[in-house]
Amino acid sequence: MPHIERAPLTASQALTAWRFDVVVLVALTVLAVGYLAGVRRVRAAGQPWPAARTWLFIGLGLGGIAVATMSFLGSYDRTLFWPEAVQNIVLLTVIPLLL
Repeated sequence: MPHIERAPLTASQALTAWRFDVVVLVALTVLAVGYLAGVRRVRAAGQPWPAARTWLFIGLGLGGIAVATMSFLGSYDRTLFWPEAVQNIVLLTVIPLLL
């Protein structure tokens, strides 16, 4: 992948350098809808389903994927080494625990 020239990473750049990726958004939406359909099915069968599990999966798990791929971590992953390293650590070690 070619090197992309970006502005230096500052605090304001970290907040404004978000890059919305339609493919990721569609995939996360499909996963969230599928998960919620499963939760609805379990609850309709009369079995309990903790709201905390749903929050962890959708809020922190899928939300964490969105942050790791579309925030400044995703925008600067080919420009600086450390955002790519943090992105890999989050996606490979933290997110699976939340999902």
